[in-house]
Amino acid sequence: MTNLNNLKYYLAAILAFSIWGTFSLVLKPLQAYSSLDILFYRVFSCAILMSMISILFRQKIIRKNFELFKSLPKKRQKEIIGLNIGASIFLTVNWFSFIYVMNHINVRATSVAYLICLINMFYSGIIGLSYACYLISQNKNTGFDKFLMLNFHILLSAIFLLPFYPYYSGPVPTQIDFYFYIEIIAIVYTIIALFLNLYALSRISSSKVGMILNVNPIIAFILSVMVYHEPLGVIPVISYSIILIAVIIFNSDSWFKLAKYSLNRT
Repeated sequence: MTNLNNLKYYLAAILAFSIWGTFSLVLKPLQAYSSLDILFYRVFSCAILMSMISILFRQKIIRKNFELFKSLPKKRQKEIIGLNIGASIFLTVNWFSFIYVMNHINVRATSVAYLICLINMFYSGIIGLSYACYLISQNKNTGFDKFLMLNFHILLSAIFLLPFYPYYSGPVPTQIDFYFYIEIIAIVYTIIALFLNLYALSRISSSKVGMILNVNPIIAFILSVMVYHEPLGVIPVISYSIILIAVIIFNSDSWFKLAKYSLNRT
């Protein structure tokens, strides 16, 4: 039965997707830079920060998780390796496509990306599919420390991207604003938001998290209209209203149980 212990996992998922819904606020100021440069510096910064935290403060957890991995059957070890390599690839594809679409197509396209609608279907499809694959893979990736797993995903992503950096990166940015926004993206929109997402997945099914995910595009849609003044039509308003109602209905049983449990406790 759903109880208050599960509430924190729902709140973690809602907070993660609410954070991502405001991504345009820190990504739009970097519109003058190429999508690849933003991706390179975002991933490299995250990899360095998380690896330093793990090495300096989480050595016992690293050893514990390594021992746990060694104790698993060979088949499960290969499955874990495959899930985490796949997760790194899905994240890299998702990040690049999201940055490219937001800065070179429009904010509305990223808001609908996770809904897979007919507007900018190709771009939306790549973003939505890559993230869906990530959700599914991590729902099966259980038993290990979530921060450590996320560290591994981002570190592996950095290794994937490193050979491309000398050939596809632009001139080294000299503006302080660039690094300011990159660090906000790295810490808040990558490390914190992804950790909250993985934390939620440890107790909530991927289907539940996938439905809560729609908080993200609803917030992004509102920003696209209120902040960036992108054209607003009747059909998008109706569509997003239906999505919001669907999110509420889909999770109504959980909300009802949580409310009932809270009332019984008081």
